[in-house]
Parts: sequence; structure tokens; C-alpha cells
Amino acid sequence: MDEIASGIHPGHVHPHADLAYTDLARADLSEARLTGARLTGADLTDARLTRAHLAYANLAGAKLTGAQLIEANLTGTELTSAHLIHADLTGADLTGAELARADLTNARLGTVAPPGQPLNNACLNGANLFAAGLGKADLTGVNLIHADLTRARLPGTRLAGADLTAADLSGANLINANLTDANLTEVNVNRVLWSEPGTRWPAVWAEVMREISERVGPDTWLVGGREGGPEPHILPGAADGS
Repeated sequence: MDEIASGIHPGHVHPHADLAYTDLARADLSEARLTGARLTGADLTDARLTRAHLAYANLAGAKLTGAQLIEANLTGTELTSAHLIHADLTGADLTGAELARADLTNARLGTVAPPGQPLNNACLNGANLFAAGLGKADLTGVNLIHADLTRARLPGTRLAGADLTAADLSGANLINANLTDANLTEVNVNRVLWSEPGTRWPAVWAEVMREISERVGPDTWLVGGREGGPEPHILPGAADGS
């Protein structure tokens, strides 16, 4: 770690600290109070940030690969273009966080935000959520335009009113997910696994999903069926999903 980081310790209070581009790789910052801190471009690879207070901090472009952000307070945190590959965000509060273009490949998101609290105004525009675990998460109204949700695990996830325009949901698990009033214009739904009556599609897409899917279980459907190929199933842009 850089010398400037030597004074940062678990549980210590460092509000509004300027740690931009600092090397904090593998640092133990558990419960550190860094509210409003400037961490732009900082290297926090494999850092321990469990229950850290990072509300309204600027982590744009920060390297958080493998970081432990379990139950971290990320309210209003700037995470644009942050690298969160393999990061563990279980129980983290991302209310109002900015996640545009963030890379969350294989990130563990599990139960993001406190129980019953949605990711209000969180932006995942263009975010990489490949194979991310978001089961039962509340993503109501979240911006997921152009997001990569390939093979994402979304059983029971609340996506009502979410904007998924041009998102890639290929191979995703949407069993019992709620997509009421979601915008699915130009979404790739190839090999999506869903359930009936469990999965709630926007009314305009319900019949379309049945037409392009095959029943593979008593209540389970697969877009393209068991013999489906790699070609995408893109929902047309004629309907607005409302």
C-alpha cells in the first residue's frame, strides 16, 4: 500500500478523506468511516470493506475486484466505471448509488440493500452483471438499459417498472420474477428460464413469451426450447412494455 494509506485502519473515522488513486489493495478497512471520501481510481483489489461507511464517497473507476463489501453502506456512492468483478456486496446498501458502466462480472449481490428496501434510483446502465446473483433483490424501476445480465440468477427478483431496453438476458433465470410494466424493448431473451404463473411479464409480452418458449417442466418454460440454438431472441421495439 502507499504510505498515505498507512493511517487508514478498521473502524477509524476518515470523512471526506482524499485517497484518489491510492494503493489500498488487500487493505483491511472493515467498518472504516469514509463517508464522502474521494477514492476515485483507488486500487482496492481484495480489500476488506465489510460494514464500511462509504456513503456519498466517490469510487468512480476504482478497482474493487474481489473486494468484500458485505453490509457496506454505499448510499449515494459514485461507482461509475468501477471494477467490481467477484466483489461480495451481500447485504450492502446501494440506495441511490450510481453504477453506470460498472463491471459486476460474477459479483455476489445476493440480498442487496436492507430487507424490503429497494435500490432507489440506482443506475446500472450498461453494467456488466454476467452470472450475478440477484435472487429476490428489489430492482423496481432500476435503469438497466444495455445491461449485460447474461446467465444472471434472478429468481423472485422484483423488476417491476425497470428499464431493460436493449439489455442482454440470455440464459438468465427469471423464475417467479416480477417484470410488470418493465420496458423490454430490444431485450435478448434467448434461453431465458421462466415460470408460469410465477413469472409476471408486462401484459404486452406475455403471449409473445409463450410463443417463443417451450415448456420444460410442470410450471417451467425455456425460451428457444431444449433444442434452441445460440441465435438471439430479440423482443421487437414496436411495443413499449407498458
